[in-house]
Amino acid sequence: MKKVAILTTGGTIAMGGPPFKVAFSIDDLLNSFPELRSMAELESQDVFSIDSSNMTPEHWQQLADATYSYLTRRDIDGIVITHGTDTMEYSTIALALMLQGLNKPVVFTGSMKTMGEDKGHVRRNLVDAIQVAAESDINEVTLCFAGDENSTYTNVYRGSRVVKYDANANNGFLCPHDDPIATVSAGRIIYNEALRHSHEEPNLITALETKVSLIGASPFNKSLFLDGLKGAILCSEVDESDPFSHMSTCHYEEIKKALSSGTIVGVVNDFSPSILKNDPELLEAGAIPLGDLSYSKALVKLAWVLPQCGSNKELAKQMMQQDYVGEITPGSYEIK
Repeated sequence: MKKVAILTTGGTIAMGGPPFKVAFSIDDLLNSFPELRSMAELESQDVFSIDSSNMTPEHWQQLADATYSYLTRRDIDGIVITHGTDTMEYSTIALALMLQGLNKPVVFTGSMKTMGEDKGHVRRNLVDAIQVAAESDINEVTLCFAGDENSTYTNVYRGSRVVKYDANANNGFLCPHDDPIATVSAGRIIYNEALRHSHEEPNLITALETKVSLIGASPFNKSLFLDGLKGAILCSEVDESDPFSHMSTCHYEEIKKALSSGTIVGVVNDFSPSILKNDPELLEAGAIPLGDLSYSKALVKLAWVLPQCGSNKELAKQMMQQDYVGEITPGSYEIK
């Protein structure tokens, strides 16, 4: 029988109520679904127990350290991490970057509803996540989550791409520029693309720069509050819209001043290459086009890149545009 480590962090999947609050340990979850123990030999650890809206970079580092300890054990075939949905997309990219060269699956899962609200939804996500961890060769950080509103099957999404798009739907996750890696249906794992195989020992790089932020302009703010930041991601108020549409002269001057003082500024959305070509002022000042890298992923990647590049702006640009774990389409940032 395969052996799977289950690490818990809290979130809706561990909540009781109302009032809704984290109430259940991993043993409580396993006791609620006895069939899970017949799927694999399970070893569990409650890493921490919080609402994921309270997740911090320090939590990501703690979770990466705990995950790494199981990745290096020969008796462990895969790892499942239960997590809240509010910051799932941040945590999946954080662990994907911190833990590269994986030789076994690391599978996040969670739930949109508590066990009291929809036990079938919770069960489907847990069952399929354990199956992916135990039986698949998807040696990267993924999210296994309901693929339809009735939770009749799950999709396996690349952790470096997946985002939460609907807070009210059981199937509220997707990858904007990728199909799911696999689908789990009726006990079968159906692969949708060639897998990334690794037989190396995983790397652990957990240093993060916390003085980073998303910044956005609007007619109501005269400042982007860049003072004191080591890095920033310029984003639009609405996904896939022009992040420059509300940029006034004072916003441009503030960003150029920050760039000249050493702050790294990235520009994210699908249109960033053409926008920067038509409005090259920031590009000439050193802003980095990031193509189809999503806002949440770009911010975490920036926090991970900065400790490794120091004050070397060119290295920062190279690392931000490099595809490490499938988070960015190569060439999507090119100015044509």
